Amino acid sequence: MPMSLSGCNGPCSKNADLDDGYGVRLPILNTSGKELTFTVVTSGYSDTKLPTNSQGKTLEGNCYLYGGFSANTASNNYEADLGLIYQKLKDSTEIGWKPYFLFKKGSTELAYTYPDPNYSDVQGKNAYIPDDANGIGVEIYPNYNGLCQIRLRTEGKTMHTNQYGGSQQKWLVNIIQTKNAYVLSHISKYKLLATSTVKSPYTENDISQTYCSGKFTKIAIGGSTPSFGSLETDYGYGTKNATNAYTLGVCKGK
Repeated sequence: MPMSLSGCNGPCSKNADLDDGYGVRLPILNTSGKELTFTVVTSGYSDTKLPTNSQGKTLEGNCYLYGGFSANTASNNYEADLGLIYQKLKDSTEIGWKPYFLFKKGSTELAYTYPDPNYSDVQGKNAYIPDDANGIGVEIYPNYNGLCQIRLRTEGKTMHTNQYGGSQQKWLVNIIQTKNAYVLSHISKYKLLATSTVKSPYTENDISQTYCSGKFTKIAIGGSTPSFGSLETDYGYGTKNATNAYTLGVCKGK
């Protein structure tokens, strides 16, 4: 059973251990290999805090709202973490939600690319606006168009015109995919997460305060509503809002 945690005034609980930080994982009970899609309304500026220590120092870490899958072949295991990262814009103090792409074979991170220059402007000096009521659409493909490439497609309202800045807010699509093709013979599970993690030399024990959340709606695999497993929390929380909608969040020290 989840237990109450000291240092949290919110709905925190713990029934699992997440790597390098805190948060919540929602397993999705599906092995079809089809695309995972959802829309997420992210937490805003006042409700998102990067990891800090007990002295209030910001640690080297980030907040994430993402989905993904685990896959394997006869000789290798793969893990995909694809979605959004709360991160400062290049050469700026501004901060927003940027597309996040991590695909690993074992512990090795695999290369990715922006395949179309017309859909590559949510990076650099641009990001999606936090807490935009329209949400950010996310599509995750384990085998895009039958070409064995892992692809992340996001769309939403951005803070600036393009990756170089600009004063005009825009509605932009961004596409990232693996540089190479990978034949994934079996998808063992899908997932949705809200997490906050730190990088070495820091560990989760150094985190005194961090929080973020996302309202995930229209969750589907291959266009159909999937079944969900039990929430796995580590200073995290989750609430089912509808058949295919959850609020997921992190609340350490809040």
